[in-house]
Order: sequence, then C-alpha cells, then structure tokens
Amino acid sequence: MWLHLLVLLFSTFVVSYEDKSKNLLVLLENFHIKETHSTFLNMLTTDQTNPLLIDVLHGSKTSYSYNPDKTIVDYPNTVGTNTQLITALQARNNARALFIGSLDFLSNSFFESTVETESQKSVICGNQMLTDNLLRWVLGERGQLRHVYVKHHRVGETLPPSQYTILDDVIYIIKIETKDDNGNWVPFNADDVQLEFVRIDPFIRKKMEHKSMVVSSLFCLDICKSTFDINFLPEAKYKNIDGEYKLVMKLPDVYGVFKFVVDYYRVGYTHLLSVTQVPVRPFTHTQYERFLVAAYPYYGSAISMMIGLILFSFIFLYLKDDKEKGE
Repeated sequence: MWLHLLVLLFSTFVVSYEDKSKNLLVLLENFHIKETHSTFLNMLTTDQTNPLLIDVLHGSKTSYSYNPDKTIVDYPNTVGTNTQLITALQARNNARALFIGSLDFLSNSFFESTVETESQKSVICGNQMLTDNLLRWVLGERGQLRHVYVKHHRVGETLPPSQYTILDDVIYIIKIETKDDNGNWVPFNADDVQLEFVRIDPFIRKKMEHKSMVVSSLFCLDICKSTFDINFLPEAKYKNIDGEYKLVMKLPDVYGVFKFVVDYYRVGYTHLLSVTQVPVRPFTHTQYERFLVAAYPYYGSAISMMIGLILFSFIFLYLKDDKEKGE
C-alpha cells in the first residue's frame, strides 16, 4: 500500500521558482501560475527501455529542458514526459539508487518554505515529506519483501509427501510479508502473485488467492497525467489479513523433477524468489485400472493365443494316426 501512497505523493508535488527568486513553490492542489517561472531541477534523460529504472517525477507533455537565459536555437535535450526530474534505480540484486536534479531540493530552506495555494491557504511545502519517503525507500526501510514459510501437500493431507504422483490434487501455500512505516513485518497485500510449476518450462502458471477483507479507500488511479493534474476515484481494495497465498491445482500428466516457483517482481519492491523442488512419479501397477477399454484388442489377442495353444496341445497329445494301429 505504501507504494500507492508514495506514487501519489510524487505526482502531487510540483516544484518551481517564481521569477528568479529562491522562493520554492511546492503545490498541493491544482493551481495557475500567473508569473513566469522555471523548474529548479536539472533535467534528466533516461533509457525508456531499461526495466530497472523507476520514473518518480517527470514533466508534463509540454515541458522541455533548456537554459531560460538563452534563446532556444537547437532542439531541447529532453522533451515531454521524458524530462525526468527524479529517477530511481533498483538493480537485479535489489540495490537501490536515487537521482535528483538538484541539491537544493534537500536543503533546509526548501523544507521550511511555505506556499499559498489557489484556495488562499498557506501550507508548508512537501519537500521534507517527499525526501523522507524517498530516503526510506533507498535505505531499504520500505518496499522490502520476504517469504516466511512455504507449505505444500496433497488435498486432504497436512504433511508434504516424499514424492507426488501424476494428476495429484495439490495445495500450495506461501506467506509473504513486507515492512510497514515502523519497520515491522506485516502481511503483504497483492492480487498479482503467481505460482509456476516448472520442469525446464512452466507446465502450470496460475494466480494465487488469499484470505481477504474489504477496505474502502481512495487511491490515485491516474498517476501524473500532467505535472498539475491529478484524478482521484474511489476503489474497493481487498486487504490480505494473514499474508498467506494459496493455490489448489492438479499436477500434469507428466512425471519428472519439478519445482514450485514464486518469482515475484513489482515496481518499488525487492525481488521475491521462492523455489521448492519436488519429484513427480508415474502411476504404479496397482494404481492403474484393471481393464482398459483401449486395450480390449490386446486382451482378445492374448486370450485367442491361449485358446489356440490349448487346442493344439490336445490334438498333438491325444489324437494319433490310424496307420500306426494297422501295423
């Protein structure tokens, strides 16, 4: 949940200078600028195809980066939403880095500045709150995931077997936790956690379910359409009350060495990987049906061979040629 709130925080803070003064404007509501202004941050440009980068704060579709004291001659370095103001990076080993366009953003003078909004209200700027959230994320105090335990067993049982049989009905359970604002591990709430049953390639890939309760709240559904526009819509959310994710599935009709794999990527959270290896064997002779309809031709062939052997043996043993009696 913290990620939704953090993204909401990013999208509502607009930072600018008024004229060339050092009075920072961090606006918390929609507003209209009456005087000329320019953003205080140095613009960043990023590779849009890099999946490790997180766009924290960017310009509107009409924004561009250029020196305000010079005449625009060449095409600007960055244009539109590619004009990055704050960008985060999370590497594949979960290491994190943050890139901010200016050190002034972190200064005490900006933290203590006040701003008058469109409704004529004087409020404290949000730089300090935003910086606090950013630093908590970069230092690993937020967005951490871990799995507490993994359980798997046949339906109707409680303990995991030494090996499964093809077409078994299996229950898989994993408990996932995340850190809250106080650094405590609490149940993780998500609806996109998937389980894969893999033998080289996934044979089964399904979304897991969790015990939940309905929590009504307001969430930002349209993030940062432009620098100044934010839309809020009500949405019903389901909160995971115990952190357990569960899936009931039927194993494939293929035997071998398989793995239960939960490989979870989500923007802003650490990578979660859980791998549990299990063997799957074919049916034993006693587990097959005694007579199969598809095998009736083979049954008939075997029975006819036995009947033919009995008749041949009877004729060979008990019937003699009459010529031998005459001699």
